[in-house]
Amino acid sequence: MFTPPEPFLFVDRAISPAVSACDVLVIGGGPAGSTAGALLARQGHKVVILEKEHHPRFHIGESLLPANLPLFEQLGVAAAVKAIGIEKWGAEFVSPWHAGKTQTFQFADAWDKTMPFSYQVRRSEFDEILLRNAARLGAAVIEGCRVRNVVFAPDGSGATVDALHEKGKVQQWCARFVVDASGRDTLLGKQFDIKRRNPKHNSSALYAHFSGATRHAGRAEGNISIFWFEHGWCWLIPLADGATSVGAVVWPHYLKRRTKPVEEFFLDTIGLCPALAGRLTHAGLLSRVEATGNFSYACARTHGPNHLLIGDAFTFIDPVFSSGVMLAMQGGADGAQAVDICLREPAKAAPALAHFDRQVRKGPKEFSWFIYRMTNPALRDMFMAPSNIWRVKEALLSMLAGDIFGKTPIWRSLLALKGIFYLTSAWNFKRSREALRQRKANIRVVDVGTAESPAPPAGRAESTADGLTGAQRPLNDSHRTWFETGKLYLGFLILGVICLTVSLLALPMRVLLPHRLSQRLGRKLIAASARAYLGVLIWLGLCRFDLAELDALHGAPAMIIAPNHPSLLDAVMILSRLPGGTCIIKADIASSILFGQLARLTGYISNKPLLSMVHSAVTDLRNGSHVLLFPEGTRTTHFPIGCLQGTTGLIARKAGVPVQTVFIETDSGFLGKGWSLRRLPQLPVTYRVRLGKRFDPPDRTAHFVSELEQYFQSELGQAWVSDFPVSNLAA
Repeated sequence: MFTPPEPFLFVDRAISPAVSACDVLVIGGGPAGSTAGALLARQGHKVVILEKEHHPRFHIGESLLPANLPLFEQLGVAAAVKAIGIEKWGAEFVSPWHAGKTQTFQFADAWDKTMPFSYQVRRSEFDEILLRNAARLGAAVIEGCRVRNVVFAPDGSGATVDALHEKGKVQQWCARFVVDASGRDTLLGKQFDIKRRNPKHNSSALYAHFSGATRHAGRAEGNISIFWFEHGWCWLIPLADGATSVGAVVWPHYLKRRTKPVEEFFLDTIGLCPALAGRLTHAGLLSRVEATGNFSYACARTHGPNHLLIGDAFTFIDPVFSSGVMLAMQGGADGAQAVDICLREPAKAAPALAHFDRQVRKGPKEFSWFIYRMTNPALRDMFMAPSNIWRVKEALLSMLAGDIFGKTPIWRSLLALKGIFYLTSAWNFKRSREALRQRKANIRVVDVGTAESPAPPAGRAESTADGLTGAQRPLNDSHRTWFETGKLYLGFLILGVICLTVSLLALPMRVLLPHRLSQRLGRKLIAASARAYLGVLIWLGLCRFDLAELDALHGAPAMIIAPNHPSLLDAVMILSRLPGGTCIIKADIASSILFGQLARLTGYISNKPLLSMVHSAVTDLRNGSHVLLFPEGTRTTHFPIGCLQGTTGLIARKAGVPVQTVFIETDSGFLGKGWSLRRLPQLPVTYRVRLGKRFDPPDRTAHFVSELEQYFQSELGQAWVSDFPVSNLAA
């Protein structure tokens, strides 16, 4: 947009809050973030770790792998972890399809005999040890501080991180590098819209801590137990203080059937697994039962300029092999090495980040092959009757121990194991085909609700996240992708038809009707067309909208409507509810063949030349019309916004009207700046529009624009949502 040299167009930065500086800012103080922060601080970097909670805090995932132990030594916490843990020498698997047989795997039988055990730990204690160790090594650890957004410098010099302390204080850091270890919050994954549901796996979990569970005797006391059952699998993890972690990982459609309190449903689920129920005959709950749904996902990339993603902030698949903590800590160590090279030797940054990418992807890739087949009858048979031909059992145990990043030569034997699996599957073709069909049905996407809100009663159609029932939704993910792509392009086609039709009506309306009447009817036609198009998007299952708050602007005195601008659909959403308003549009749109007549019919205002735009906007406001104006800087690839200029303040001051801020919140970057039309978003895309602060007519343009920018910056850190009530646009 044209920017004249008048001083009122520039923001006064003198009133901006002070910004603290650091080399590396780590988002999240879990195992991944604490490991990365500790190693980077020990290397002499100025590190800040921001953790939204206070440690100790409850967390699931108590079972560690032998491959964790070298990392404990590297960090200097081996003795502290040993003091809180119970030794875990192996893992047992119990199968009702094999007459309740138990098969125990000892880590000492793995290829590398030097890592024969690990620990089971309370995560509240374990995570606190790692976080305090990072502080001991020099990292500044700040708890009760939630990162709201990260804005990366266009020149690649670093990033500005906005965070909110629990008592309401807002603080900023300027960091040379950002490490996202935010866990399932996946802060950068959501901000960049690169988080994707894993189409190959889908599961939900219920879990709690018990007292009084029956344990094995001797060295086997600390072993983890895995129980297969009809709806998935369950775990039992003994802890050193006598408590026992128990959980059930189930298919989402099973959890969706819940019509009773989550605690009762969990206990009923345990009852479906007799071997586990027998271990809990005299046990009682120590904690509340938690439920987590649809938690298998991955981000499209592991790093970018001045940032990287580690641990669950990058990906999570399934907890069955207890790999989460090990992969998080290994990712933290690999990430620290890459960041150190990027900061000390920028010329070597590209190969360092490429190596990091390979390492971080390797673990999930190797474990996922087994995770996807965990409930397959062929693999279950192999687990329950293991053979060490070609050393396949030793290789499997090494992988289960997490020994996949070193030089242990397990890969040919693992390849042989996979070959045995495929031959066994082919030999039992009918059983394998039925297992594949059942798995596709089991991993379909459904809305499982939360621990506080049960799923719909049994008997109702199981509606998926996109509004289709389980029977209607295609089970094959590639078919669904083509289907959704077709709907997306159909939506674009319908938009083109609507625009062409309305544009063809514009010329005769201008010629045949008086100016004021044609302008009024033109604006109503635009609003009706926008409303119809949004209805089409809802009908196609592409989008969901909550625009109800805009109705409060009907009948209000003239004002400037100033929204943020995350998507090309923004103007369509707002104009659908403001039939009498005008809009400031780009000059090339106003002069185009397709939209020029329409712009002239409605009296929409071109943004060039600047003085003409200001004059026209002031005239419309004085005549009682709202003016829709997207402040410069609110359409950007880095949230929340860029730097505002002074046009909004100038028009408001000259017209003597207030400025009503509007916030458009979304769970996707769909049709935002830089979005390719060939790219398929996660559907449906959700939008909510809410009214913000209404600013009085300004006296001083520069001061007003500075205040407006700070307000947008503070509010838009929350402009990413995952679920909320959706209004009915047909009303």
